[in-house]
Amino acid sequence: SKSNAELRSDFMKRASVDYVSVVKPEDLGIDRSSGVPVISAVYEFRTNLIGNVSLVIDFSASSDPNAAPPDVE
Repeated sequence: SKSNAELRSDFMKRASVDYVSVVKPEDLGIDRSSGVPVISAVYEFRTNLIGNVSLVIDFSASSDPNAAPPDVE
């Protein structure tokens, strides 16, 4: 029964307590087509290792327990 803005605000409060800084509230996808809001986040974390070599981590999460995991290449 919460609005998208309220869900994003709740996420921001919890993320700040857990020191989550990579995912921002505006990065959340909220789908209400099934009647129950399904919240998902897909993001990429990139950091330099040495010289021109970087580490890239692709992350995908969803509040839907039946969501299929993304394909790993």
